[in-house]
Amino acid sequence: MKKLNKCLINKDCSSLPVWFMRQAGRYLPEFRKIRSKNQNFVELCLNSELSSEITLQPLKRFNLDAAIIFSDILMVPYGLGQNLNFIKNEGPELSKFDLSIFLNNSKENFTKKLNPIYQAISKTRKKLNQEKSLICFVGSPWTLLFYMFNGKKNLNFINDKSVDLKIILEKLNEYLTLHIENQFNAGADIVQIFDSWAGLIPEKNLSEYCYIPNQKLVEHCKKINLPVICFPKGIKKKYKEFLEIVKPNGINIDYDIDPIWAKDNLTNVCLQGGMSPKILLEDEKLELVADEQMRKFRSNVSNNGKTMRQGLWSYSRHPNYLGEILFWWGLYFMTISIDINYWYLFVCPLIMNLMFSLITCQMMDNRSLERRTDYADYMKSTRQLIIWRSN
Repeated sequence: MKKLNKCLINKDCSSLPVWFMRQAGRYLPEFRKIRSKNQNFVELCLNSELSSEITLQPLKRFNLDAAIIFSDILMVPYGLGQNLNFIKNEGPELSKFDLSIFLNNSKENFTKKLNPIYQAISKTRKKLNQEKSLICFVGSPWTLLFYMFNGKKNLNFINDKSVDLKIILEKLNEYLTLHIENQFNAGADIVQIFDSWAGLIPEKNLSEYCYIPNQKLVEHCKKINLPVICFPKGIKKKYKEFLEIVKPNGINIDYDIDPIWAKDNLTNVCLQGGMSPKILLEDEKLELVADEQMRKFRSNVSNNGKTMRQGLWSYSRHPNYLGEILFWWGLYFMTISIDINYWYLFVCPLIMNLMFSLITCQMMDNRSLERRTDYADYMKSTRQLIIWRSN
């Protein structure tokens, strides 16, 4: 059994599977090359050959445990008759919702319109290593409803008495079920349900717009033996309530959720996510923390003439500069992970490293030796840059 499927179905996480959100995308130069020649995003999603190629691109670079089909959650309202455009620097835009067009759709026309997506899944499954999972996805009924009614500009549609949202949600659920099943039949191993705007639902409406619609989709997935991961983004501590009602195989947590809380409270389910992209800036954070610690130390007049030996400064004489150096090395390693042909750029962080170590830090040490009588002892017990504290 595939590693990710084993984790979701058998709760066997002895070997943790790895995959990333937006795995196939703009960070890859080979994707940008395809994208530059295919400006219409909808047409690109409906090009089964290119969609399959884009899906497989990350796995040619990295030994990931799953591929995620290249598509978009808004292909469902597109399949139901709404025009879809992606505006540069703004995002997706759907044409005005027309209830009559929406209700008069047929499953045959819907399937025909989105058939290239299913073809892309089939082509990808044939090319993909059999040990790797293939993930398909849908947007939840609420999240699609949010986009269909342009909720970014007018969230009041939820209170519009002239629109029967219950009927629309039920119809959406019907077509989402069909879309999931079509993707499964084409070769998908796992489905992820994105409820990207769940955090905007008033608490009193969570059951009606979030829990129950997701529960119906999950129940159908279980009937056809398709493992399902849910991502009710932004509902904070309501994750526990969501899990008790919806009962997916896996749940994706926000990165503002305490992982310890999640581990203790979200039981009998596979946890996924929770890693903030801000972690890429942690080296810069080291510099900010060090500077703030020094500012507080110097603001105390009783510390005049003394050497800072607290916090990060008890491990490194120049933790702020260490943070700066690590930041530049981090950028370099990120660059070569994308394209190894840029290996020669190591000279940039190396120059920064040497400049701080041989010039800036030396200059600061000499100045501190002149001003502080205890600094010589501090230099003997604390390294210049490397985080290490001698006894």
